[in-house]
Amino acid sequence: PAPLFSAQTQMALLLLLFSLYSLPTHSLSVHDLYRHAFGADKYSTHFTDETSFSRALENNISSPGTTILCSDYNSGYVVHSALAAVSGGSVHTLYTSSKHDTTCFIMYQERDLTLMELLGISATRIRLVSRIPWQMKIHHSAMYHLGMTAGTEIHRVLSDQFRSPEPLNMEEASLMVSVGVGSHTEGLKSVDYTRESLLRILSSSHPSDHLQRVTSQSVYRAFTKPSNSPESIWVNAAAEARSAKGGPDDDACDLTNLDMTSDDTGSILIKNLHRIHVNAGAVHAQNDSPLLTPGRGHLSPQACFASLLAAVASDPNVIDIRLRGPRKVMNRNGKGIVQTNSQTASYPYLDAGLNGEGQVVGVGDSGVDELSCFFANSDLSLVARSSYKNPTHDNSKRVVIQYVNYMGNSDVEGGHGTHVCGTVAGSNGDDDYNGHASSAKIAFFDMSRDGNYIFYPSPLSKNVFDAAYSAGAKLHSNSWGSDSNQYDTECLDIDAYHVNTPDFLAIFAAGNAGEGGYYTLGNPAVSKNALAVGASMSSPATFIDNIAYFSSLGPSFDGRIKPDVVAPGYATYSAYASGSASTSCSYIAMSGTSMATPAVTGNAALIRQYFEDNDFWASICDSSYTSCGAFSPLGATVKAVLIHSGEAMLQYYSIGATTEPTALLTSPPDSYQGFGRVSLMNVLPYPGIEDVIDLFVEELTVVSLQRVSYTVQLSDSSRPLKATVVWMDPPNTVASAKLLLHDIDLTVTAPDGTVYYGNGVAGDEVNNVEQVSVSSPVSGTYTVSITCKVLSQSISQSVSVVITSAGSVTGQTTSVVSSSFVSNELGCSSNEKMVTVYLMDNGGDGWGNGNSFEIVDSTGTTIETASMTGSTNDDSFSVHNFCLDDDETYTARLLTSGSKSKEMGVDIPQCSIYLSRWQSEDTLTLNSGTCNQCTSYNLGVTLVGPTSGVPYGWKDTSKYIVVDGATGNGTTIMEGTLVTGILSTRDFCLPNGQYVVEFNDVPESDDFEGGSDGVDSYRIALTNCNSAVRDNDELFDDDVYPVPMIPPGGSFTITLSSSECTYEITGDNVADSSGSARVLPSMQVILLISGLLTTALLLVFV
Repeated sequence: PAPLFSAQTQMALLLLLFSLYSLPTHSLSVHDLYRHAFGADKYSTHFTDETSFSRALENNISSPGTTILCSDYNSGYVVHSALAAVSGGSVHTLYTSSKHDTTCFIMYQERDLTLMELLGISATRIRLVSRIPWQMKIHHSAMYHLGMTAGTEIHRVLSDQFRSPEPLNMEEASLMVSVGVGSHTEGLKSVDYTRESLLRILSSSHPSDHLQRVTSQSVYRAFTKPSNSPESIWVNAAAEARSAKGGPDDDACDLTNLDMTSDDTGSILIKNLHRIHVNAGAVHAQNDSPLLTPGRGHLSPQACFASLLAAVASDPNVIDIRLRGPRKVMNRNGKGIVQTNSQTASYPYLDAGLNGEGQVVGVGDSGVDELSCFFANSDLSLVARSSYKNPTHDNSKRVVIQYVNYMGNSDVEGGHGTHVCGTVAGSNGDDDYNGHASSAKIAFFDMSRDGNYIFYPSPLSKNVFDAAYSAGAKLHSNSWGSDSNQYDTECLDIDAYHVNTPDFLAIFAAGNAGEGGYYTLGNPAVSKNALAVGASMSSPATFIDNIAYFSSLGPSFDGRIKPDVVAPGYATYSAYASGSASTSCSYIAMSGTSMATPAVTGNAALIRQYFEDNDFWASICDSSYTSCGAFSPLGATVKAVLIHSGEAMLQYYSIGATTEPTALLTSPPDSYQGFGRVSLMNVLPYPGIEDVIDLFVEELTVVSLQRVSYTVQLSDSSRPLKATVVWMDPPNTVASAKLLLHDIDLTVTAPDGTVYYGNGVAGDEVNNVEQVSVSSPVSGTYTVSITCKVLSQSISQSVSVVITSAGSVTGQTTSVVSSSFVSNELGCSSNEKMVTVYLMDNGGDGWGNGNSFEIVDSTGTTIETASMTGSTNDDSFSVHNFCLDDDETYTARLLTSGSKSKEMGVDIPQCSIYLSRWQSEDTLTLNSGTCNQCTSYNLGVTLVGPTSGVPYGWKDTSKYIVVDGATGNGTTIMEGTLVTGILSTRDFCLPNGQYVVEFNDVPESDDFEGGSDGVDSYRIALTNCNSAVRDNDELFDDDVYPVPMIPPGGSFTITLSSSECTYEITGDNVADSSGSARVLPSMQVILLISGLLTTALLLVFV
């Protein structure tokens, strides 16, 4: 493939890399980075092993405009801002992880970056630059459908992983194609993409030709037939489609009947997939194929569908392709339960006047019967109908103040929408059947003609949420969705709306597919910022603490806790739609998460009223609290209060057909109940209802590495101490397999020093909700801490904090935490130093028996050990953190008795320790918080490996040697190798004297590259040894390169004197070793020598 960057830009990138300082020295393989960014092994299942991934990169058919860039974790926001300023295109954060010390971005480049632009971001920390293979664009949902009817292994794998027992009905499904960087805010805008752009791709060449190019790489070998045949779905489909072509100008598959629409979410929907068919003149395949439909002589729709996927993937503007199922309603005695935790006719908050007065709730559903007595105006008039483009509302109406008639003007008989609206805010004078917020108003959007399937104009935010918001709705109830646990551009749109409209909260039904087991929670409930609602039992009274068998289970595909909460959704009675133009006061029982969702939304309206009305929060709050007094809460605050209110459920109630058995539940959170059943008494104090608990609420704005701590004084242990934090996380991209971008941690420290972590996980970096609940606190002082890690998308983040106890919050402090915190969740004590150790494996399959790493103290006692198993979590790189006593000396050692010892490596960058089979141990001295502090010259030596393919480092016996030339006997003082990665800089602390750095024992070929190309790109460079340069290195097309480099067989002779470094290049393989040198301008000299380099960078030139 053509180079990703021009020669000048490649040179500029390396100039950038070598001018950086204070960076970690470890390096991830491309496979690791792609897996972290895309979840290639765990989620997309596009690549199942190192070999197939390597083939895909080596034979990369990719998008020239779309690039992945990765930096270290601490540099995330700096890199994002710099790239956005200079790229000329769009940049979006793809993945962040403090535990893997990585932040990755997707960048859509409209042009090459210039040298000066790259110099402008020289303070940033870029590790990897790589294009995206076609195959990684195709989501598992499309692969699942392709493999289902073929009876292949992928069917079993994906069925087990995603619990999708049936293929989608292609008449109802659509293909969602995301473009640009796959981001809501930077999709269509960044590439000016339209449906016509995609049509041009489909018409420019035969779809089966694209398929042939994709399958030529054989990256889908894992998707084999149940028999032992090595052939894959893609190979068979390609052979079948191509053999069926009638001639050079004909294609076997007719795609002309596809319907394509584009919207503002950065995606194109391709519909009418069932109308893909075989051209009449096509010649059928001559070999038996698992993709052929019954009866010889017919090309299968699967082969044509595979051709379509390949053709769409060939478009350089496309980033993600997935199947989307239809949206449908979520049908399958609750008010007293969510107010009092019991099945009772008592409604204490309603009796106190908390009834939704002054609140407007948006509802999108099948219609609403306004002549039902639950909604009817005294004169039986209807609110004026309006369009979503020009919505109107009328506050004089009793309940329904807005009706957007997108799909209809009323509801069908027994309609779903009428029942949902009745649960939110219906009122017929009978408290037992009134809605949860019976004095609230409703802004309604009609989405269905038949009461089953849901349709709305995309994007949801602009056309549905905005309409309701214009009528005053800060809440939106959505009792519909799909059965797919995937995150698409619609979820991105929803997440973005919550960030851009901070006082808004959308609430979605989790789904009714719980019989299928885990990962059945649907879309769009899977979005990060909306609230997902599951269903608990409503009756009989002995069952109300059970999760309903049908309620969809979490987690989300990326492991987030879902659903967020549950509420009664079994046999819920509410308004009945007559289906005629006559008045009615009937009601009907319905079951489903559709019923639980409006119950939660109604209670969200009560929470908003509680804070806005002077008769509630303002009348009972502690005057020392900054939020005391009436205020309008953020959407995140309403979400936090609902989650905080959660009452633990006793069990998941199963029936015979369910996948998961009946299960006794422990304390939330979990994938059955989320954070529990909504219960207002657990969170809203009010005289005569809940007099003991103290409620503290605060809406914070935090920045990177800021910690806010609250002192909670307890003298009464009769109530739990509970803390919840919620933030609206920035939207990610559809390409990501881990969606959290801004990581904020919650801890609670007890009087005895015990630390409780948010969600029970030290350093949870998956969820944007964290909670700690101490069920039986002791009297004394507790500390609740909220710590903001490194932000990547903005300089600050809004966070909502809720704390309840039988005590009070008596103090608050703000501090700055060390950047080392972001990779340390151990909580090292004040007399300890956290040391981060990076284990590496050149083979990617584990160290094997007899090989390990250990830290030994001064008495010879082994105090820490680690190894690599070769599992998908640490196949070529893993991070380990240890707390070691300060002012002590240790030995870091590799034990290398096993057969795979030559593949091992350890980097401890903060101590300048680099271990391999060539040098298996070193001394680690901690002194006043520093490790192996250098008091002489810190020489930076950078190792460069293969510049394409999967970067496994240097091959076989390749090594560098540092020889002490001053002794006269050539004593080797250190040696090592590039164990894995593309580029890694080592710091060698050396006293004044003369040294030789040699590059020895490099083989003639590199198996990872399939020939000599790999070893030809091996280099060793000096990164801070004066300013002389060579300009004839063939790797950089004779461009001026400001760092001295040697190829295999070369060497540096280095002289260190008075903190000054000079060098001479020698070696048989080094052309023009005595050539002239040019002096850099002073500004560039400063860039090169301004810091002591501890850089570990990855770079791929494709």
